Amino acid sequence: MARQLQGINKIPNKQQTVKAILICSVLSMLFACSDAAKKTTPPPLKIPLAVASTYPVDTAQSIPSNTMITVLFNTPINKDSLNTDNVKLYKTGDQGSPLDISLEYSNDVAFIRPVALEPNTGYTVEIAAAVTDATGRTLDDTYRWQFTTGPDQDNTPPTITLHSPQDQDIPINADIIVNFNEVIDLNSVTILLNDAELVVNGTVKTGRQARFSHVPCARFGADRQPLHGLIV
Repeated sequence: MARQLQGINKIPNKQQTVKAILICSVLSMLFACSDAAKKTTPPPLKIPLAVASTYPVDTAQSIPSNTMITVLFNTPINKDSLNTDNVKLYKTGDQGSPLDISLEYSNDVAFIRPVALEPNTGYTVEIAAAVTDATGRTLDDTYRWQFTTGPDQDNTPPTITLHSPQDQDIPINADIIVNFNEVIDLNSVTILLNDAELVVNGTVKTGRQARFSHVPCARFGADRQPLHGLIV
């Protein structure tokens, strides 16, 4: 009988069983947390600088010989990296003789102004991988594209295709946006409000759009006074 009672005493009671289960659960959670801590969050994906579009487009034909070349990037560029060492224009097949160009930029657009393009001639534009964006990211590789000029120059002035605002009750801090039918010269876009009471110089977001930000329209009052603008 003593042996039987001794055996019975070795059987764990319900309270001991619950304690054992709780201990195991806590240990499992601790090990799981430890494993999770070891798994570090992957760093954010760094998207490299890239060319989003160009004008002229690659292999374009019959481009006016007085055209301005534009390059739209996927992010704002570092102006210090935009120089004639990193941006080159040459006759196709004559890479060793880059042509004279001047460079301008606005946010994510680079403007390449050739000194002279010959008619009916093939050209190659080269953007070196050393060009960087505002955060220091570079192109994956040198970017090249080609186009061919036509016999004529473009002497037709640009036209406005869309402008905003177009209505009444516009917030006094609204941007003024003007879209054109072709690539425009950044330095040539100015808006006059109320017969030149206010002259605002624009910034170009894309090659065909002038955006006038932080226009101090409050200067004319917030009493629904009408404003009229003139693009010059």
